[in-house]
Amino acid sequence: MRSSSSLSSLSQSSSSLEDIFFPSGTPSSFRMTSPDLDNYVLAQPEQAFFSRSRVDIGLNSSSQTPIRNLPVIEENIVSIPSRPFLPSVGINNSYRYHTRSRGMIHSQISDSFSNPVPGPDSHNDSLDSSNSQEISLTEFQDMEFIHPDEYYEPYFSSDLNSGGTLSTLVGNRNMPDHIISTSSNNSFRLSGKKAIVVYPGILTDRDLVLNELLKKDRPIQSWCINLVNEENGEINMHVFLEFSTKVNIRNEGYFDILGIHGIAKTVKDKTPVLRKIFRNDDFLTNIKSDLVEEFAGTPTERILRSKSLQNSLKILLSDRILSRSLLMNPSRLFENIRKLTPRKNSDTELNLRFREVPQISIWDRKKSSLWLKGPPGTGKTTFAKSLFNNPLIVNINEALLNFNIFHDGIIFDDMNFTKYTVEFQIHMTDVTDEKVIKIGNSKINIPAETPRVFTSNVPIFCSEYRVRRRVALIKINSKLQLTEDGREFEEPNKLIGPESEFHQV
Repeated sequence: MRSSSSLSSLSQSSSSLEDIFFPSGTPSSFRMTSPDLDNYVLAQPEQAFFSRSRVDIGLNSSSQTPIRNLPVIEENIVSIPSRPFLPSVGINNSYRYHTRSRGMIHSQISDSFSNPVPGPDSHNDSLDSSNSQEISLTEFQDMEFIHPDEYYEPYFSSDLNSGGTLSTLVGNRNMPDHIISTSSNNSFRLSGKKAIVVYPGILTDRDLVLNELLKKDRPIQSWCINLVNEENGEINMHVFLEFSTKVNIRNEGYFDILGIHGIAKTVKDKTPVLRKIFRNDDFLTNIKSDLVEEFAGTPTERILRSKSLQNSLKILLSDRILSRSLLMNPSRLFENIRKLTPRKNSDTELNLRFREVPQISIWDRKKSSLWLKGPPGTGKTTFAKSLFNNPLIVNINEALLNFNIFHDGIIFDDMNFTKYTVEFQIHMTDVTDEKVIKIGNSKINIPAETPRVFTSNVPIFCSEYRVRRRVALIKINSKLQLTEDGREFEEPNKLIGPESEFHQV
């Protein structure tokens, strides 16, 4: 293993100089041919470097996302991905390295996803073992490394020597300009207390953007983050930042996230910036509520516009008064939000009407489950969906593990419980008390008074009275669905084959 002191001596003996900035966030040393074909760049950040470019290095000893079958050069991995690869690693500092004279290269192939390649600070005896092959740079350039993983394409090391210069490589491989050090002639400057940073639409996670920005010791006081539809049709991530003190930034990569460059500029008037960001209600912000209401409306108005219960809850938790109501009476507040949030059923289902089912009016969903039993094709499942805004559809027991507070009911569609114990059937049908139901090695809590509807065309429960008293049975003998103008709903599959063509059971 090469020590940091030996790295220093190597840089002093270099016959040419090529300065590169590697934002940390990934493993190992990195070799690249320099203008002199007998020299190569030796870079050894604490972690390797990932970027949106086609030049990539992977993995340190602590990484949880090892990449398979990459050529290992001493402590290093070198690869050229066929498309962007974004790991969940942070960026902390920059490192500057130099070229050195011609040397010998160890090559070794990592064959396993489960065993990360060791980083520069870890000891790896295998590098000195018989498994390692010592070759010259010229021989290395002629070697071919095949990457079976779908993210990587076959790669010749001679690709690193496109035209013999790093700048040519950058041009050919579309490496972002901010990776190369331009400190000597960098004219970028951001000075002020407010800024807007725009990232390409490859970043879609608002929470990730915020967490990455807050990782460094940046004087960020308030923020507003959202995806914005640009006039040219592109979707970009816009980040408005207000600092606790005036900043004077000359590093153009100051706001880069996971190797993704953000275009930053000072903001004098935040009104048009916030108006654009607040156009979509999925924003993430900590700015004062009066400003949010000025540009986006009151929390109640935003909940009414919300397209999902999840987003409604985010709005609720961001408001001091509503969040206080959540602590005082959570069940009632969630019920009101469910009623305000638009239904998730399909347009076809929303346009349907149903025959009158008189027994529905006497079903108390807080005291018993509902069982709709009848022939197939009568519309039982679609009718059951019409009884809720956002039901969880369960076809197998494991699907019950997806239940959360946003579901206002559970529909068990064509499931048979006769093979289960009486106690399990009681747990599934009892709505008066909270139940903890074991599914495999997992458990799910179903709150009390969570409505449940079962649909079937055969008996699905045992005749035990303790089960029967918990179920309200409605027998369906004809089609329930009607079109909007009152006509009987037609079976969508007009090519149903005759019974004789199917196996008799």
